[in-house]
Amino acid sequence: VAEYYRLAYHRYEQSLPEPTAFPDEAQAAAWRRTRDASRHLADHLGEVPAMVLFLQPIIPWGSVDAEGAMDIGRLDASVYPAVQNFCVAARSLGLGTAVTTVIRIHSREVLELLDVPTRDDGSPRFEIAALVPLGHPIGKFGVAPRKPAAAVTHWNTWGNKRR
Repeated sequence: VAEYYRLAYHRYEQSLPEPTAFPDEAQAAAWRRTRDASRHLADHLGEVPAMVLFLQPIIPWGSVDAEGAMDIGRLDASVYPAVQNFCVAARSLGLGTAVTTVIRIHSREVLELLDVPTRDDGSPRFEIAALVPLGHPIGKFGVAPRKPAAAVTHWNTWGNKRR
């Protein structure tokens, strides 16, 4: 799995545009730290004590009537709360996690490697929603910098902010 992840991340990394402008050096430095941490994960995923793959079934989603297709949202909306709860529970036990989806580039190979069942015709029954490496963090947990809710909340219409 780690080798497929490394290959997937390398392909993904090559597609990223080089950042050209940030509002300030702090944001540029944050971007570089994230990029470097992502590369580190790709290079060292095989060393983590556990990897958890969250799978979701591939099922018809939405419906069609006389007016056309009905987009009722992605099935992912049901999986990601479970992924988040897993990560929160791990952190409460002093374990570190990182949610990543880059492995989806090699979904077919990974699902085959892990003997995940397919349909009778050989097509996939499941897709990878997320890969979560799990282990003991090297450093200390910190509080992630976040903008205040008021800075990212729009009321009734886009652009209507209360500060």
